[in-house]
Order: sequence, then C-alpha cells, then structure tokens
Amino acid sequence: MRRDHPGVRVELGLSGSADPPPEVVQGEADPALVVRPHGPVDGVRLEHLLDDPYRAVLPKGHPPASRRVVDLA
Repeated sequence: MRRDHPGVRVELGLSGSADPPPEVVQGEADPALVVRPHGPVDGVRLEHLLDDPYRAVLPKGHPPASRRVVDLA
C-alpha cells in the first residue's frame, strides 16, 4: 500500500455499533468496513464485499452435530 500509494495514510480502528461510523458520514474518514449496514445513509455509498460463512462447533452426539447445515434460529 505504501509503495503504490505513498500519499495515503491508513489508520485502523474499531468503532462502535453505528453503521456506517459517524466519522465516514461527517467526512473525517473515507472508507469503513461494517458488518451489517442498517440501511441507506445520505451521502454514503454502501458496497457489498462478501458473505462470511459461520461454523457451528458442537460436541459429538449433540442432535444437530450430524447435520451439514444448521439453522441459526
């Protein structure tokens, strides 16, 4: 990143639960990665990146342990 874009400064930080973070809405930060946006926000473009698979870890013999897919509900 530094070699290809020497004028760009990257700061990583963990924000609260606001999606998108207020820093993006107020123009203090450009991009942000959010887990689940709560809907459209004026002045902010949301771009879907990917869907992460979840893994269920269960003890042997647990009823859903033999299933390939487990309903999260």
